[in-house]
Amino acid sequence: MPRLTPTRSRPRQPKATLHHYAIIGRIPDDDEDSCYFYEAASSDAAVALFEQEIYEDRFAPTADLAKAAIERNNGAAVFINHILKSGSPFAYENRAT
Repeated sequence: MPRLTPTRSRPRQPKATLHHYAIIGRIPDDDEDSCYFYEAASSDAAVALFEQEIYEDRFAPTADLAKAAIERNNGAAVFINHILKSGSPFAYENRAT
């Protein structure tokens, strides 16, 4: 009788654990902070998304040029004031008057 051998499978790669982040910061020389929400594997990844999105929102379609100029003049592309991390999504209410 033939002997059956188990099929070999590749070891499973662990999935990156995603967390919910609220990133609060601003572009240098702006007066007010902005808050953006992300689901990311790390706070560094969430900050990178914040940096990209805040420039696209403010300076599209010249976001890359604006970011380079602001970073050159201020030493940073964004100022981060707070990073909030959660295992579940954040609830958001706009109470601006």
